[in-house]
Amino acid sequence: MVTAVLTLAVTLLIQFLAPVLAQFAFPPLVVSISKGLSYSLIFVLTALQMRSLLMSLLPNYIIKEDLKREESLEEWKRQLSGRDD
Repeated sequence: MVTAVLTLAVTLLIQFLAPVLAQFAFPPLVVSISKGLSYSLIFVLTALQMRSLLMSLLPNYIIKEDLKREESLEEWKRQLSGRDD
């Protein structure tokens, strides 16, 4: 949740600042560094979102797999004992 708010805040801030900063003439080195920082920021925000997504989906997957394993173990035991419940 925090990463989503952070991503939204940074995105809105950049959208606000970009037109303002575009009015000024910066040296090519500053523009190049700014582009590099922008791409790095996009990568970091994307990585944070992916981590957030995995942290929300992974526990459900683990529980589902544990439940399947328990059900198959119970079925196996039932078949070995010869009971038809």
